Amino acid sequence: MTGKCQIGLTDDFLLADGALSFPGYDLGALRHNPAADLCRIAGGNVLSAHTLAGIDVLISVPLMGAVTRDSLAQADALTGIIRVGVGCEDVDLAACTAAGVAVVVPAEAVRRPTAVAALTLLLALATRLVEKDRLTRQGPDAWHRRTEMRGRNLTGRVLGLVGFGNIGSDLATLVQPLGMRVIAFDPALSDADARSLGIEPASLDRVLAKSDYISIHCPLTPNTRHLFDAGRLARMKPGAALINTARGGIIDQDALVAALASGHLSGAGLDVFDPEPLPLGHPLLSTDGIILSAHALNWTEELDKDLAAQNVAAVLDLMAGRIPHKVVNADVLATPEFTRKLNSLARKFAATTEGTPA
Repeated sequence: MTGKCQIGLTDDFLLADGALSFPGYDLGALRHNPAADLCRIAGGNVLSAHTLAGIDVLISVPLMGAVTRDSLAQADALTGIIRVGVGCEDVDLAACTAAGVAVVVPAEAVRRPTAVAALTLLLALATRLVEKDRLTRQGPDAWHRRTEMRGRNLTGRVLGLVGFGNIGSDLATLVQPLGMRVIAFDPALSDADARSLGIEPASLDRVLAKSDYISIHCPLTPNTRHLFDAGRLARMKPGAALINTARGGIIDQDALVAALASGHLSGAGLDVFDPEPLPLGHPLLSTDGIILSAHALNWTEELDKDLAAQNVAAVLDLMAGRIPHKVVNADVLATPEFTRKLNSLARKFAATTEGTPA
């Protein structure tokens, strides 16, 4: 190891030829920083303690290398885990806090692209876009069937949001010009805040019963795994549609297939699955009424750029001894271990750059 700040990127983040998996993700500010040393570390289902030994900052993609308590056993220098995305379900946050490791997410970078992805699925379901695309490709003899594929106007329809953080609130803003009524369930949402935003706070049961479309925007936790099970899907409004751009495990996928097959639900738009990728032959792949996207509907050229900008800024903040924005496990900031690591990293940065021309 050199005296430079060791910035680790898992090999899942890189293609076989060493190029970045995200073409527009610009690490130039780190590559050309005299105090930073980018190094490739072995990924996998769970990152090993050996791979994190000596690493100061880890840049990792959600669901492409879990960090457990055991992963941190030799992470004496690890000060921050910077996520290329907002998911943290594969990171043991309590263990990170105990080990003095800040976990940082680029929340603003994914906000609008993911809200637009959810809106795209909503509009496609409402217009029956995918069905009409498939019909058109069958040629003139199939055109008479278009009379069977009436969509729905969205004016006056109810959009229910489960989770009202950055993405859910942005989606609420996007649908308001369409004349939709928005209701939202989120334990952290106060009545006053909801009404100031022009939406109705609601219980989960009310969202299920009253919504024509439900869009999921909550994190995957032990409490939200299979939140949409057979019982809650049955309590959804007959003919409603379900949209998920959060995490696949929030929905019991077998129960969703059954709800669609029975006709209780009219459709679903899914950008996320459990597992990912879905294996060939999985029932979701052959169920009518589902629009599928390979956990990539929010991937845009601008997203790559914005993710990189926020991730690099977080790394540079840590190297300079500053607290980065959007630390998920905020309790870590008050721990002596994090303070020790942050100060040590800042001293390493200062020693490496001392005498370097500006």
